[in-house]
Amino acid sequence: MSDLNSISVTGRVGNDPELRGSGEQVRLGLRIAVSDRVKKGGEWTKETTWLSVTLWGKRAESLSRLVRKGSRIGVGGKLHIREYEHNGEKRKDVEIVRADVALLDPPPDSRTKPRPNSGGDFGKGAYDDFPADDFGDDQVPF
Repeated sequence: MSDLNSISVTGRVGNDPELRGSGEQVRLGLRIAVSDRVKKGGEWTKETTWLSVTLWGKRAESLSRLVRKGSRIGVGGKLHIREYEHNGEKRKDVEIVRADVALLDPPPDSRTKPRPNSGGDFGKGAYDDFPADDFGDDQVPF
């Protein structure tokens, strides 16, 4: 049985996209901040981990037009840790490669329009105008 190398996170883009190359060799590099609340010494604090995300080809080009600094995205892919040296100092970069990206913010043209069931306010949204008393308990359509 082989091991599985897979990671899935949601976070905020920390920089505007960097698109490099051309054709099938187009590469998009992003940095995302993944935050979590952790308890240290009896106090809850926010801890942020920075991850690099790399995409290639047409997906990279498309995403570069849709994502900006601060965008919320979901990323799944293969975890890769790259070691390098900078100014004589050894460093590590945690990177997600072969990434699939899901945009979690509403499209730019709909930011001013309310979205049904956007996840922020449960109980309000697309079904607000649905009359709750139309069905008896024995008549629920599902």
